[in-house]
Amino acid sequence: MSPQTPSPEKSGQGNGSPVQGAETLARDADSVPPVASPAEFVFAQGSAVFKGVTSACLSPSTYHYAPLPEDCIRLLWLMPHENKDAPIQCQLFDYLLPGSRAGAHLYEALSYVWGSPEKTQSIFTPTGCVPVTENLHAALSRLRDGSLPRIVWADAVCINQNDTEERDRQVKTMAKIYAKASRVIVWLEETPAGGHRDAASDGDLALEEIRRAAAGTSLGQLVDMYHNREATDRRDKVYALIGMSSDVSIRADLMPDYRASWKDLFHRLIRSLVGEVASVETWDDKEIASIRSDVCVLGHISSVLEHEDDKQGVEIIFQDGRRPFADREKLRAQHTLHASAKSIQVGDVICLLQGSSTPTIIRVYDDYCAIVAIAISLPIRFVFEDENRKVVTDIRWSKYFSHVRTFSHRFLLIWDWEKTARNSDARKDYTCLLKAQPVKDDTTEQEKLLDKAVGLNGLGHVFRDSGQDEEAIKRLEKAVETLNSVPQADVHHKIATMDDLNLTYKREGGQKNAAKAEKVGVMADLLGRRGDYIKITEATLVRIAKSFDQEVMEILLDCRGNEVHLTEKVAIAAVRNPRHAKEVVKLLLDRRGGEMTITEEVAKAAAENDDPSMQVMEFLLDQHGKEFEITEEVVKAAAGNPRNGEYLMKMLVDRQRDQIPITEGVLKAAAGNYSNAEGVMRVLLDQGRDRLTITTDVWKAAVGNSGSAKAVLTLLLDLPGEQVPQDKGFLEVAVGAGTDVLDLLTGREALETHSQSFLEDTTSLRLYDQTDRLKIWISQRKGLESHLKSDFEKLYDAARYGNTECIEELVSQEMHTATPGDQGQTALWIAARHGHEEIVELLARLPDAKTNNKPRSEQPAIFWSSWWGHERAVMALIDGGAYVGSMDKSRDTIVEMARGRGHESIAQILESSQRTSVLLKDSQFWG
Repeated sequence: MSPQTPSPEKSGQGNGSPVQGAETLARDADSVPPVASPAEFVFAQGSAVFKGVTSACLSPSTYHYAPLPEDCIRLLWLMPHENKDAPIQCQLFDYLLPGSRAGAHLYEALSYVWGSPEKTQSIFTPTGCVPVTENLHAALSRLRDGSLPRIVWADAVCINQNDTEERDRQVKTMAKIYAKASRVIVWLEETPAGGHRDAASDGDLALEEIRRAAAGTSLGQLVDMYHNREATDRRDKVYALIGMSSDVSIRADLMPDYRASWKDLFHRLIRSLVGEVASVETWDDKEIASIRSDVCVLGHISSVLEHEDDKQGVEIIFQDGRRPFADREKLRAQHTLHASAKSIQVGDVICLLQGSSTPTIIRVYDDYCAIVAIAISLPIRFVFEDENRKVVTDIRWSKYFSHVRTFSHRFLLIWDWEKTARNSDARKDYTCLLKAQPVKDDTTEQEKLLDKAVGLNGLGHVFRDSGQDEEAIKRLEKAVETLNSVPQADVHHKIATMDDLNLTYKREGGQKNAAKAEKVGVMADLLGRRGDYIKITEATLVRIAKSFDQEVMEILLDCRGNEVHLTEKVAIAAVRNPRHAKEVVKLLLDRRGGEMTITEEVAKAAAENDDPSMQVMEFLLDQHGKEFEITEEVVKAAAGNPRNGEYLMKMLVDRQRDQIPITEGVLKAAAGNYSNAEGVMRVLLDQGRDRLTITTDVWKAAVGNSGSAKAVLTLLLDLPGEQVPQDKGFLEVAVGAGTDVLDLLTGREALETHSQSFLEDTTSLRLYDQTDRLKIWISQRKGLESHLKSDFEKLYDAARYGNTECIEELVSQEMHTATPGDQGQTALWIAARHGHEEIVELLARLPDAKTNNKPRSEQPAIFWSSWWGHERAVMALIDGGAYVGSMDKSRDTIVEMARGRGHESIAQILESSQRTSVLLKDSQFWG
C-alpha cells in the first residue's frame, strides 16, 4: 500500500513544523498532557501521515528549519523499523517546555560522543533530509525500535546549527532540557570488531550521564572532566558545559553568543576560572592557552588510588606555606576528586593561582608547567604522624586562602584541551609554542645559562614547597652546577642557591644527604658566606682534600688560591680520598703541579686507597710514573689493600715486572690480606717460585687471616717442598684461627703429633679462649665430651662456635645471658664478632639484652653484624637500642663501612635509624 504524503496545510507547508493538531497538543500544556504516549501522538497527527512510510517517499532535498517559537524546543519523532540498516525516518516538531510544570516530560534526551564534525550520514523526514555525523547516526540507529516510535532530543538535530541566535537561546536551556527529560540515554560508541578501549584514557568515549554530572558540579570541574571532547564547533563545548554547571552566577560575557570568536570565548572562560590577575593568551586555531601567573604552592599528589566512574581517589601531602620552611610538617589526607580528562599522576603539584579562589593541579617540567585540573576541591582534615605522635588538623580553605599573601613562584602554565600531557607530541608542540615567546637577539650563551640556573632554582623551590624534596634536590643541584660553570655568575646568587640546596638536603635527611649538605655548606663558606671567618690552614686543606670532590677543591683554588700550600700531608689526604681521589689529584697536579711532590708516602697512601674505581694509582703510574719510585713500602701497601690488592699488584707487575720487590714484608701483607689474599698471592706466585721465600712469619700471617685463612693456606700447602712451621708461636696463632683452620692443618698432618703436648703447656697461651677452643676441638676429634665448663663457659663457647641449640637451652633455663666476661665480652657480642646471625637475633631480642656492651678497644656488636652483612641481626640490635654512630679505625661510620663492603640494604637500615650520627658536623668542620 502506498503511503500518503500530508498536504501542505497539515505539514506546516514543508518547513518542518508539525501539523496544527500536534502544535496545539504540544503548546496547550495546561489542558492536555505534553505527550501522553507515542501511540496517542501518532493518533493526534493522523496515522495516514507516517504509517508505512518507505524510502520511496523520502524527500531528497535538504530539510529547512522554521524559526523556533519562544519557550519551545524541537523534538525528534524516531519512527520504528525492523531492519536496522534501513534509512532513519523521523519527524521534527516544536514542543513547549514550561518551567512551572513539575515532573519529567515524556521524551528522552540523548547524550552521545560529540565526535568528528564531518557529517557523512543523513536522516530523512517527509520534507527533507538532515545531514548528521557518524556518531549521531549510529546512536539513532541503535535507539530505533522495531515496532514503536520514540521521541528523542538530540542537540545536533533539534537545534538549528546555522542559526546563531537560536543556538544562543537553546544552549542556555540545555541543563533544563536534560533535567526535564523522562530519562537521559547515554550512547557509548561501539567498539570496532576485535578492538579494545581503555575507559580511563580514550577521549572518544561518550560523555557520562549529563544529568548526574550537572548535579552540584561546578563549571571548573565540568571543564576538567570534559574539555577534551570533540565538538562540531569548539564554542558548543564551552556553552554546553556552562549550561550544565551548578554555578549560581555566570559572567555575562560567557552567555551564549556565537558572534564571539573561539579565542575570545576561551580567554573569557579562563578568566572566570583563574581570576583577572594572571596573564592569559589564547589562539583562534588552537585549543591551547598560555597562562602566566604568580602561584602559592600548597602540596602534591603522593599517591593515586582507585578510579571509579567519574571519581579519582588520591592521597595529598600538604605543607603550610605560611610557616618557615624548616618548621613545616607534611600533612597527609586521602581525598576523592572528580576524574579529570587528563590523568592525575604521583608528583603533580597542587597550587593556588593569584586571583583564583580554587586550587589547581599542575605538572611541572623544566621549562613550563602543564595544567592537569584547573579547579579542584581539597579535603578539610589532614593528619601528621611520626613514630612519636599523631596530630589531626582541620583546614578551612576559604579562610586559609583569604590569608595567603605570598605567591612566591611565577609560572608559565600551558592548558591543553587537545591532547593529554602523556602524549609525547604534546611536548613537541609546547616546545614550538615556548620558542615563539619573545627572546632578546643579543642574549649571550652565559646569559642563557644564568637564566637556566634561575629557572632551575625556581623549580627547586616549587618542589620543595610542595613537599617533594627529592625532585627539589635534582633541580637545585643542576642550578648549582650551572652557576659554577659560569665565571661571571654573581657570588651572592651562588651562595643563595647553595644555601637552598643545603637546607633541602637537611630536610630530606639520611647519611648521603648529610654529607652532601656538608659539601655545599663548605662551598658556600669558601665563596664568602661567612665573610673572612674561614681560615685556610693545613688542617683545613687536609680535610677538604680527603673529604670532598674536585668541585669543592676547584672553588678553593679559585677563591682562596693564594692561601693554598700543597704540603705532603695535603697530597696524602688527596690520594686517600675514598671516592674522588683521581679527580682531586688530577686537578691539583694540573693547577699546582710544581708544588705537589709524589713522595714515597704519597704513593703508599695511593696504593692503600680502597676506592672500588682504583683510578688514582693507575693515574699516577700512567701520567706521573717517572716522578716516583715503586718501593717495598708501596708494594706492601698494594698487596695489603683488602679490596683492590689483586688489581693493584697486576698493575704494578705489568708496568715494572722485574723491578717489583717481592720481600718477606710484601708476602706477609699479601697472606694477611683479609679479603684479597688468595688473588694477590697468585699474582706473586706467577712471578716465579724462585722469587718467593715463604717464611714462618708469612705462614703466621696466612693462618691468622680471619677472612681468607683457608684459601691462602690451601694455596701455600700445595706449593712443592713447603713445610708448615712446627714452633709454638705458629701453633698459638693456628689455635686462635678456629677449628676450620685446625682441621685443614691436621688433615695435612701438620699439628697432629704436637697438639697434645702443646695443650698441656697452657701457661704458654696468652688468651684464655685459645686454650678452651683447643680443648673442645681435641675433645670433638676424639669423640669425648667435656664436663669441665661452667654454665657461662658453655654460653660463651656456644656463642663463639654457633651452637644455637645450647643457647636456646640456656635461655630457657632463665640464665642471665647478658652477663659480661672478664674482658667485657657478652655472649651477644661474641656471636656477632664470629658471625652467628641466628644467635645475635635471639639474644638481642631478650629483655635484658645489653646491645652496646663490648670489650675495651673493640667495635660493638652492631658493627660486626653489619660487617658480616647480617640484616636480621642488625634490625634486632637496633630494636634493642644499639647505638649505630660508632666508627671503625679509619674513622668511617658503621654506615660507611657497611656500604663499603657492599651491604647497601644494611646501610639504608642504619641510615633510617634515628640514632645515626653524622661524622662531621658543620660547626666542627672549621675547628
